[in-house]
Order: sequence, then C-alpha cells, then structure tokens
Amino acid sequence: MTIVADAPTSAEVIARLGYNGMELTLLAEAIRGPFTARIQRHDAKDGDDPYSDVPQIEIDCSEQDGGQCFCDLTVLPQHVDDFLHVAVEIWSDYTALTDNIETEHQDGAFEGEFHRSSGTVGTPSMILSSDNKEVYASTFWQEDSAGRITQPYLSMNCGADVGFLPREALAFSFQLIREASHAVAVETKSQVVS
Repeated sequence: MTIVADAPTSAEVIARLGYNGMELTLLAEAIRGPFTARIQRHDAKDGDDPYSDVPQIEIDCSEQDGGQCFCDLTVLPQHVDDFLHVAVEIWSDYTALTDNIETEHQDGAFEGEFHRSSGTVGTPSMILSSDNKEVYASTFWQEDSAGRITQPYLSMNCGADVGFLPREALAFSFQLIREASHAVAVETKSQVVS
C-alpha cells in the first residue's frame, strides 16, 4: 500500500487557497513496470466558495513502448502482471481512503493501558456452497486512553479443510484485500506502539 500518510485534508488545503485557487493533492501512488497509478483529490475555490471533488484514480500507461500515443489505458501482453499488481494496490488504497469501514471499540480503557479492543464491525462473511461453512476476515488491534494503538492484525477464519469454488475464492480474496487495506490505513493514520 502506498497511501501518503501526511497528505493534507481538504480543509487544510482550502484554508490556504486564494481567490479562484485550486490544488491537487496526492493521496496514494503505486508504481510497477510501466504503470503509475495515483489517487488525487481536487480542492478549489470558485471565487471565494470552496469545494472539493471526491478522490479519483488515474493510471498512466505511457511508459510502455509507444506509450505517448496511448490516449486510453492500454496494457500490452508483456505487462499484464505489472498492471494487475498496480490496479489491485491502487484499488486497495482507494478503498482504505474512501470507504468508511465501521469499527467498534470495547468500553473501559484504563489510563495509559492497552485495554480497549477495537476492530472491524459487520465484516462480510461468506457461506461456502460446497459445505455450508462460514468464512470471514477481520481487522483488530488494541487501544489505550490516549488513542495510541498496537500493531493492527488481519484475522482470517476459514476453519480446517475448507473447499472454495473458484468464484468463491476470488470473492474471498477481495474481502482479504479490503481488510488488509483497512489495516494498513489504521496503521498509517495512527500512532502505533510496539
């Protein structure tokens, strides 16, 4: 994941913009082979009226042979793996930056102590068609009263000898990527104490 940890918020950018000013903020960037994928947010003032656009993904493919003539996203056969990695990484970053994944916090943190368990809520689970077993992934960590956290971890519950059909395996892999992106976002935006 390539989220820019210290990217300014829309409010911070707008506060420094002048009349009719605008600024693009880089929120994440993934580079592999000839592909560069970026998530950027456009903040501006129309006169003195501020506005912000939702973050957008841009994938540049111009580093491939003949790239300057590519006006749309083009993936040459020798770069399919590079494209897949960049696309998955930037999708994961985008999910972490824009998807408000609900977390729950256990009550009763003691002053300065890591006694508050936190993690994802409503993590989607799947019931596998082959044997009617439930599988799910979730993210968890511990917090103290000052908001410091322990290292976030991703937990995967599949049980033993679980058989996935190919489409179920693909769907579950996206759940794992989504949870992993959330864990990295929590880690990036928080003060992690080892």
